[in-house]
Amino acid sequence: HNSLNAGQGKFTPKKDAEKFVLVVGGGVHNFNPVVPAFLDQIFSAAEENNWPTVVLLAGRPMNEGLSQYVHEVTRTKGPAFRRRIQYFVGSPMKKQDLYRVKL
Repeated sequence: HNSLNAGQGKFTPKKDAEKFVLVVGGGVHNFNPVVPAFLDQIFSAAEENNWPTVVLLAGRPMNEGLSQYVHEVTRTKGPAFRRRIQYFVGSPMKKQDLYRVKL
């Protein structure tokens, strides 16, 4: 397991005003077709200078489909894309997990 797949730790913005999007729900772990479509829109090449960090929160470690998607897109978009994806295992119903993702 690498740190992205493990989902441990906490989100630490690079600067106070860093933009981020928190994504929660079953679609994050199950990697339904909405997730890559959403991420493709957020990380469009035309907006690269304005990319937010996408913080994904799910109840289980990252599944293989999402892991493969991140790997493939990182190969085409480069390391700037990979640095903008953070995955955490937790629940939006738990205060300590919301704290970990800065909500």
